[in-house]
Amino acid sequence: MALPIAPDYGQQFLFPPALEDWIPKDHPVRFIREFVDQQDLAKLGFAMPISMEGRPPYAPGLLLKIWLYGYHHRVRSTRKLEAACRDQLPLLWLAGMIVPDHNSLWRFWRDNKPALGELFKQSVRLAVNAGLVGLALQAVDGTKIQAAASSQTGWSKEQMQKLLAALDAELGEAEKQLEEEGLSLEAGAYRLPRHLEDKEALRTAVKAGLDQLEQDGRKHYHPNEPETRRMKCEGKGPFAYNAQAVVDQSHGIVVAADITVEETDSHELVRMVQQAQQNTGASSAVLTVADGGYGSGAQNS
Repeated sequence: MALPIAPDYGQQFLFPPALEDWIPKDHPVRFIREFVDQQDLAKLGFAMPISMEGRPPYAPGLLLKIWLYGYHHRVRSTRKLEAACRDQLPLLWLAGMIVPDHNSLWRFWRDNKPALGELFKQSVRLAVNAGLVGLALQAVDGTKIQAAASSQTGWSKEQMQKLLAALDAELGEAEKQLEEEGLSLEAGAYRLPRHLEDKEALRTAVKAGLDQLEQDGRKHYHPNEPETRRMKCEGKGPFAYNAQAVVDQSHGIVVAADITVEETDSHELVRMVQQAQQNTGASSAVLTVADGGYGSGAQNS
């Protein structure tokens, strides 16, 4: 009688298991390792930390592999990536059983944003050289990505104007009283009380926000993410960004990508087509399809 299949937790191996044998030969994570190992990260602009004393820094290639694995599996939280380095077998293999902390992962992403953009271009060129980009038909589209900014804490232009007027009145009255009552102190000098100093800082922030709105020609502002805008998204108007992507028909390779604060796609077509041509090195015209949201006289002339 055959015994049920069950794990033997006391099993011992004659030879220790080899790390290279942990995943199949055709596993996609092997491509990530090979791709990163072939890059000249310093030439692409990645920060190359050097430590003369104390704990050695994590290698940029290691942190980049972990981030690329996270992008591939839609894991973008540094804490979740740190946990995955302990829990997910492919990432255990990719990281060589090294578990960088989430702060190191976040600092790497913060310090290497431009270099990551250059790496994306390298991946497109690799796909072109491998024959995965047909350069015959490409599609462009945009999608709204909600910002990490609560709509409740955002400011409208009208709210900011009223708040600025109230702050001006309150601070003006306080300064007048201090001038009348305290000029004899400290040889005629005076300082605002601490609670009024906070309001002075708020006043400065509000004025900066109004200047930004005037410059951009919009009506809403968020102090935590000044560049974000309110956009129509699923029947709502959250603070968001407009992400653009161009995809080649042959194997679904993304050949161009960017993020903008334009609320509509109508001014993005030419810019995205040019970026796709630059990334792929296409010397001839490629047929690009787009939905009606990109239609405008300036873009189609």
